[in-house]
Amino acid sequence: MAGKYIIGVDTGGTFTDAIVIGARGDTYIGKALSTPPDFAEGVVNSLKEGAKQAKQPLSEILKNCLLFNHGSTAATNAVVTWHGARTGLITTRGHKGVMAIQRAYGRVVGLSDDEVKHILATEKPRAIVPYHLIEEVTERVDFQGEVLVPLSEAEVYAAIERYKKEGIEAVAVCLLWSFMNPTHERRIREIIQEMAPEMRVTLSSDLVPVLGEFERMSSTVVNAFLSVTVGRYYSALARTLRDEGLNARPLIVQSSGGVLPIEDASERGIHSIASGPVAGLIGAQSLGALMGYKNIICTDVGGTTFDVGLILEGRPQMAMEPSVGQYPLAIPMVDVTSIGAGGGSICWVDDHKIMHVGPDSAGANPGPACYGRGGTEPTVTDANLVLGYLDADYFLGGTMKLDKDKAFKAVEERLAHPLKIDPVEAAAGVYDIVNANMANAIRVLTVQRGHDPREMVLFAYGGAGPIHAAEYGADLNAPLIIVPTTASIFSAFGATRMEILHKYELSRKMVFPLDPKNVNEIFAELEDRARRDLEKDGVAKPAQQLRREVDMRYVLQVHEVSVPVPSKSLTQADLEKLGKVFFQLYEKLYGKGTALADAGMEAVLFRVDAIGKIPKPPLRRQAVVSGRAKPARKDLRNVYFRQVKPCAGRRASRRGGKFVPTPVFDGPSLATGNRVQGPAIVDYPTTTIVIPPERTAEVDPYMNVLIK
Repeated sequence: MAGKYIIGVDTGGTFTDAIVIGARGDTYIGKALSTPPDFAEGVVNSLKEGAKQAKQPLSEILKNCLLFNHGSTAATNAVVTWHGARTGLITTRGHKGVMAIQRAYGRVVGLSDDEVKHILATEKPRAIVPYHLIEEVTERVDFQGEVLVPLSEAEVYAAIERYKKEGIEAVAVCLLWSFMNPTHERRIREIIQEMAPEMRVTLSSDLVPVLGEFERMSSTVVNAFLSVTVGRYYSALARTLRDEGLNARPLIVQSSGGVLPIEDASERGIHSIASGPVAGLIGAQSLGALMGYKNIICTDVGGTTFDVGLILEGRPQMAMEPSVGQYPLAIPMVDVTSIGAGGGSICWVDDHKIMHVGPDSAGANPGPACYGRGGTEPTVTDANLVLGYLDADYFLGGTMKLDKDKAFKAVEERLAHPLKIDPVEAAAGVYDIVNANMANAIRVLTVQRGHDPREMVLFAYGGAGPIHAAEYGADLNAPLIIVPTTASIFSAFGATRMEILHKYELSRKMVFPLDPKNVNEIFAELEDRARRDLEKDGVAKPAQQLRREVDMRYVLQVHEVSVPVPSKSLTQADLEKLGKVFFQLYEKLYGKGTALADAGMEAVLFRVDAIGKIPKPPLRRQAVVSGRAKPARKDLRNVYFRQVKPCAGRRASRRGGKFVPTPVFDGPSLATGNRVQGPAIVDYPTTTIVIPPERTAEVDPYMNVLIK
């Protein structure tokens, strides 16, 4: 790998982050404002910042790039802002109302328990395909894949003719039982390509060949809606990077936890929803394994959101019912919960004189008031600046100056005056509220699911994460907080640790005892497809890895548990053992005594993960130098801290606070083994770590900061 580089880029709502890793593990980072709607410009700007650190021309780095992995908000933004394709839907006659009926639960998809309680305030999501643009065609395939009624091609031709007049850009095709026999869907695609080759087509039998008519149709419609926007962005990105000198083929981060070539990702935009937060979890999984931690709470505070996920027993947890914009998705997706609590989250006072933080964000333009770009609403970043956590002259390493007066004015006018309190107390209130919101979001994923935060380590990353982590970590009694050395661009770092990953699923309902012949045939079919795609991606055989799973449940249940399956020709004894493993996993998830073996078991979904291993440079481990951090001390700054009063309970109570003369340390000047006693501030060019009183931080051999 001499002379080669690995690059990871993550485009967020406010900033675009890049990391360049050299062959010996040397790391260079770049951070630039995102540039909507042309996000490719922000990508190049962040890469140029990384190239400056490496003291190399960007063209030279791109020319010698071995791997380029990119996490993007393009898909998520298209759904949130409703900037997708004008979409049509073709379905089986008699099933036009599926998207309107939404299996009677569409109005609460993706909502929190609190939101569901206020049912009168809920509503169905905006229709991606208006009812009048849903076309029905005569055809019928039964549940075993037998054709009962042939496809009426005349009706398909008439539907496409109408779509051409309506200006339809993308078509979703979802026929009943098509995942058992995709012949009719494939014929419809042929007709569309013949009549309107400019229209993008998504077939449910290609995208999500699984049981569940509404979820399958919803996923197909969302993918079609995204296809034009995402496709254009990825095409523009590939063109821009090629013009800048990139020789490697860009790989796009997928929500399943791997990467796909940019051409495949363009066709499956739905799989890059939430790819940035997912990359952060994979980064925590990789770094955690290196440090010896298998159970990790992953927290990411960006400009817009606070994202939380879990690594349990060394593997990221998958979402049981993933969704986006109240549309359920029948795709494998790493479980990431997000709330509107980022650095750019707007703080406001309601009519009842109660202060709130988020969910709306100031974004990158105009951004927080302190950016001086025209923003007047106070944000979390403004509050942090007022409290002294941020250095106005050292934001982004001094490349961007913050205006403390504008931050103070925004907090004073929009928060302090309505509440009739001191502006500093208003800013401290913002800090307390956002920290409490973050702690509550973590509890939903941990305590409410039977996981004890006291038995897990907490990773804090994102540009604003280390400012807040010591407080929301203490609220959860987390024993150790780890701030990675690449915290501010951690999702970009996570992208560099990812492998090529294809997931293949097939719905087949089989009641135990299973027939080994049928099961072996299903896995053989899925693995043949997997090997072909890995070869197409250029993955050599020694770097190919296939992993099997089957989703099982007790008869009459609706939720499944994924069970690993041995990669070999399965015997009856192997399948009986599968049932025992399911029993154990079920009780581990839901508690001892919850399994009901007498109910009978069934397999409903067979899955193969195709993994293409990618060579990566090792992370550089430093020798321990000294416990003395004094050489890195650069300043003394007045910083606001709450007074902490010990109490008999598990947590200390927080009372009124005050500004305290606080030592400020230059993060890049810290060495392994250095210890910092709170109160203290550790400044890095792209993030700040707040160490409250009575806490201690230490730098580990990988230059991560551990807060105990």
